[in-house]
Amino acid sequence: MSLEKEREHMDKGETSHTESKEKPVHVRSTGIHLSDNPPTPFGQTEAETVGEAEDFIKVTPVRHTIAMRTLQSVREIPHALTSIETDVTDLVKLRTKLKDEFIRREGVNLTYLAFFIQAVVSAIKDYPVMNSVWAVDKIIMKRNVHISLLIGTEDSVLAPVIKFADQKSVSGIALEIASLTQKARTGRLTLDDMQDGTFTINNTGAFGSILSSPTINYPQAAILTIESIVKRPRVVDEMIAVRSMANLCLSSDNRILEGRVTGQFLHRVKENLEAFHPESQIY
Repeated sequence: MSLEKEREHMDKGETSHTESKEKPVHVRSTGIHLSDNPPTPFGQTEAETVGEAEDFIKVTPVRHTIAMRTLQSVREIPHALTSIETDVTDLVKLRTKLKDEFIRREGVNLTYLAFFIQAVVSAIKDYPVMNSVWAVDKIIMKRNVHISLLIGTEDSVLAPVIKFADQKSVSGIALEIASLTQKARTGRLTLDDMQDGTFTINNTGAFGSILSSPTINYPQAAILTIESIVKRPRVVDEMIAVRSMANLCLSSDNRILEGRVTGQFLHRVKENLEAFHPESQIY
């Protein structure tokens, strides 16, 4: 066929004999159309090969629940982030002084987290609106302070609750932390252990973090992360000194908590932490 005639055939929507014999290009399909909502796979967490260069991990029911709650929090709650730096040098000295005797007496570690939680719940008593829930036409302030404590396991993150945390001493909080952590990591948490939390604390500093932007534990009004304690140079009495410093990061529901309130609350937590000294009592 001449070039001119071939062009005439192509203009009429016909293809050349040569083109009709070309092999089609095979494209691997995922089996999912963009307009479809792919089903959520359930089962044990494990990687399965689905292609030469990709794997997928099955989503467990627990992971699916966490995902849905996280999505609900991000969609419904306008998050506002505030952070503050605190000097915990004297707190470090206090814990160093007491930790060996505490483990001999109680059989569990005296963690920094216990001191931080005590400082937070004391501040919540001064700023009770931090212990609230948004209810569309009203704000519900919870009278009891129940601290949700985020604990990571191999395949999920759990949030057991320290009930009536504002009524406990540092030592009492330390014992609760040890008990709930052990139950979480051995799969022995009960439904009651997980209910009624009013404010969440996450010890992200345990993994070396120095700054976080946490997602609020729906439907609570706020979540606080405790970052790593690190040594930094600071000016003390007009002189440079090496101090133990830690950042506190707060995500709050901006419908309930304005910047003035969250700033004052964080400053009170800072004051409570810096009030610890080597002679402070923990019982």
